[in-house]
Amino acid sequence: MHFISTTYKLTRTEINTKSAKYLYQIVDQNGNIASERKSNREYVGCSLSGWFFFGRLDLIGKGDHKKRMQNCIDYKQPNIHAEVVVLEQ
Repeated sequence: MHFISTTYKLTRTEINTKSAKYLYQIVDQNGNIASERKSNREYVGCSLSGWFFFGRLDLIGKGDHKKRMQNCIDYKQPNIHAEVVVLEQ
């Protein structure tokens, strides 16, 4: 079985709507959107699954994120929370 290595990046766009200031998108190398989130918060990274967004880099792998990653390991499930994408400045 061959796996194609795909590169993802996290983008932030100012949208300044009533509900959100920013639009965050996880985009692959072909421009396909894997996940997106609208928020008023400023994030610096997120899990590739789009479940976890981080306001600081030192929060990656801690708290709820750490628990979810450990659960995937314990139950031998694919770890969709382990891959993290950092915002490109």
